[in-house]
Amino acid sequence: MENRKITYMVYTALMAALIFVATYLIKIPNPATGGYSHMGDCIAVVMLGRRNGSMAAAIGGALSDLLAGAAVWVLPTLVIKFLMAFIMGTVISKDPLSHRKQLEGAVIGGVFQVAAYTLAKIALIGTGPALLS
Repeated sequence: MENRKITYMVYTALMAALIFVATYLIKIPNPATGGYSHMGDCIAVVMLGRRNGSMAAAIGGALSDLLAGAAVWVLPTLVIKFLMAFIMGTVISKDPLSHRKQLEGAVIGGVFQVAAYTLAKIALIGTGPALLS
């Protein structure tokens, strides 16, 4: 039992590190906000499940923001990425091997993420720039 917990903890840490590297290195710049978009979270949920995948997505994304010099985004990213991955995990938990459910979960989680980051941007940079981004 204890060995299984350690195994899942190691997998979660490894996935968080992979998400950090993918997020830190592969960025799509957004000139409207000076920020960036990236691909790097959904695979964690598919491979590790809802709980551990959500933790890996949150930690990897937040660490990337911290080391990229965007410390103001660390807390919003931690919360938003966790919830986005948790939503995706909830959607695909009924049939985790279904590509349709994985796509559906990614879309629903992605819509949540866009809305949540927009709300965070309104608080941090103002309504106009947030809505334009």
